[in-house]
Amino acid sequence: MAAEGNVGQLFAVVTLLAAAVVAVPLLKRIGLGSVVGYLAAGLIIGPFGLQLINNPHTIIEVAELGVAMFLFVIGLEMVVCAVLLTFVGMAFGFPWQVSFVCAASFVLTSTALVMQVLSERGDITEPRGQHVSALIDQGVLQTTVGEHFGAINAANMRRAHALVESGKARGKIVLEGF
Repeated sequence: MAAEGNVGQLFAVVTLLAAAVVAVPLLKRIGLGSVVGYLAAGLIIGPFGLQLINNPHTIIEVAELGVAMFLFVIGLEMVVCAVLLTFVGMAFGFPWQVSFVCAASFVLTSTALVMQVLSERGDITEPRGQHVSALIDQGVLQTTVGEHFGAINAANMRRAHALVESGKARGKIVLEGF
């Protein structure tokens, strides 16, 4: 019984790797990057694509393996930055453990994933890369306001503004591009 489960998982991993070997170079060639290639490979072979892998348990295990491998690759690129940020925290008097955890949380964000894609495409210094950076900043606004007030709409923005004006909350509300 256990051998049959292992064969299914082995088939899933080999199938995913084969799909990635095909999808990643194709999508990199048309300028979409390796991250999009890996995602496309998973979509193609999954339950909503060719249905080569449709066992939910196997999908979860392969997805967890993929996330671990992806974070490992991102981590290889971000270790130097995390170490430098750790020293900054220590310079401000925080213990090294606290400084490292804070540095790691700054480094391993979705922004790191976006920056990898921009870097692969050579778009970091291009105007489109700068526009993406602005959108990331707007996402921070959406996350902050959304956590406290729900959807960003006129009524919730008025509530947030009233709180800031009343002195019960500190900060500012910035809306750009309207």
